[in-house]
Amino acid sequence: MTAQETKLFNAYETTLTATVGATGLDFTVNSVTAPVAVTVTAPFFLVINPDSSTNREVVLITSVVSKTLTCDNIDKRYLD
Repeated sequence: MTAQETKLFNAYETTLTATVGATGLDFTVNSVTAPVAVTVTAPFFLVINPDSSTNREVVLITSVVSKTLTCDNIDKRYLD
């Protein structure tokens, strides 16, 4: 499968500002506000590297504090 840009209307794009290890549960981002000034609230899915067909990772985020997104359980990382 060829990697392709994701075009979703119910999503926003941000950048991770710190490295996350394979067992890390906290994700620091540069923004938690969508382009239409809607503040993101948990629960929601974080998709890391969404345009990659081989390196995409889906994480269930269970809380947001400032610019830190938290997954409360390692079983909620690497979702199908």
